[in-house]
Amino acid sequence: MDQDYFDEQRWFLLSGIALLVVSLGLAILFLHKAREKQIQLINEKQELQRQLEEVLVGKQKESELFSTIAHDLRSPVVRLKSRLTLLKMKDESEQINILEQHATHLLHTLDNILHWSLVQLDKIEPYPQSTNLSQIIDSLIEEFAGLIQQKELMIRFDRQPVTIWANEILTSLVIKNVLHNAIKFTPANGTIHISIRKGLTATELVVDDTGPGIAPDRITKQQFGLGLNLCFQLMKRTQGRLQIENKMKQGTRVTLSWTNTGL
Repeated sequence: MDQDYFDEQRWFLLSGIALLVVSLGLAILFLHKAREKQIQLINEKQELQRQLEEVLVGKQKESELFSTIAHDLRSPVVRLKSRLTLLKMKDESEQINILEQHATHLLHTLDNILHWSLVQLDKIEPYPQSTNLSQIIDSLIEEFAGLIQQKELMIRFDRQPVTIWANEILTSLVIKNVLHNAIKFTPANGTIHISIRKGLTATELVVDDTGPGIAPDRITKQQFGLGLNLCFQLMKRTQGRLQIENKMKQGTRVTLSWTNTGL
């Protein structure tokens, strides 16, 4: 009987040792698999980091390239536009007017590319200052006079001496893009209405046109061209706000707003 008891205890002991060995083996296998998985995740993370760095470097080089091209092309285009303007004073033929308008549009596009590149490179410093909205708009209406006359557009500007606290150069660029789009998409003999609203906490500049409007889904998804995309980024950087509304086949309303601080 003692022998049977001893055999039984030995069997339990051997079974426990075997179970412990198996458990230890499974634990070692599990730790080994976990280690392999951890190494795999680390390698994948490093690879993703490397790819991200390549993308960022590529994006920076692309932005620097655009900035260089736009900067180098801008000077000859400015000279070309100036010569065409002088030539138009002597020869008011339609061909000269068209060439001047093309030069104006090209210069406008180059300015957008240059500033877009600077935004991507984080080289825009939006230092605020007292900026007169009416003076900027008057200057832009004069700059676009050729396009306005060609399409026989009516510009209604509710002029009033309103100043905001924002960077004058960037503000002028934003308004220029908004006004250029309104002129571009408003059909011949259409109307563009520009108004300024100064409230207690904010100042708004509203540009209404009688163009075809923008599809609501494009507004929701913000599927715009370079000019308006640049406007959104610049307004965000200058603590401003840009809103676009489709007026149900009656044109587009663009609202720019700035808080009344710093004045």
